[in-house]
Formats: sequence, C-alpha cells, structure tokens
Amino acid sequence: MDQLHHQSERYGTDYSLAICDVDNFKKYNDIYGHPAGDSALQAVADSLASHGRESDGIYRFGGEEFIFLLPGQTPSGAETRLVRALEAVRNLGIAHSGNPSGTLTLSAGLSAYLPGHRVSSERLLKEADMALYSAKAAGRNRLEVAPEVRHIVRS
Repeated sequence: MDQLHHQSERYGTDYSLAICDVDNFKKYNDIYGHPAGDSALQAVADSLASHGRESDGIYRFGGEEFIFLLPGQTPSGAETRLVRALEAVRNLGIAHSGNPSGTLTLSAGLSAYLPGHRVSSERLLKEADMALYSAKAAGRNRLEVAPEVRHIVRS
C-alpha cells in the first residue's frame, strides 16, 4: 500500500482502496467449524482474485477482511469492480445459516486517492474502514463509498 501511495504521490496518479469483510463470519465458524471457515475464506479469496485486473492487488488484511488496491482506478470504476466481486462471492452459494441471505456474503467500504482528495494512505484506509462499518450498519451484503470521496465524485 505504501509503495502504491508513494508512486501515486510522485506521479500524480489515482488509485482506489477498499476493505471487504465476510458478513457474520464468527457465526459461520461457530456453526460450521474453523476448518470450514478456512475453506470458505480460501474460496472467497480465489473468487476475488479471479475477478480483477492483473494490476489489482487483493490481500487478506486479517481475520475475514480483504483489502483491494486498485491502481489507476477511478472511484466509479472501483465501485463497478467491487459490486461484481460481491456478486461473485454471493454466487459461490456457500451456505451460511447464520446470515440473513442464507449464503456467505461480503460488505465493502471504498475510498480513493484522486484530485481534490490527496490524503495519506492511513487516512484512505480509515475512510474505507468507516465506509465498511456503514455498509454493515445498512444491512450488510453491500458496498458503501466514503463520503469524502462520494462528495468529490458527484461535485
């Protein structure tokens, strides 16, 4: 992340950053066990990796969270990419009786480094995390864009 941020700072290029989290994953582990949880995380990671551009970076960020680093990606392009990723995970059809949809789903928060919002990578990460919390609070199984970015894109 730091490497991409420094490169973007130096050359004035944009990037988007998102955090995704498996919805109700603790319940999944409680119901199906940790080996099933590990298998589910691997299936999610494979799905996320197979639906991106070669330049995209997708990393496990801890527990059941994944971070997306999308160089050169506008917020609207990143939003399209992430909506497809969330749909791909839903389409895996991994049963999850502890989730309202009955299947494993993701929630995501998105921020971006772009003109009018040239902030630190730490701040972008915080904004994406807060947007993720908003997605969870709004019912899960969705993407939320950080207000700081949404405001700039719509201006």
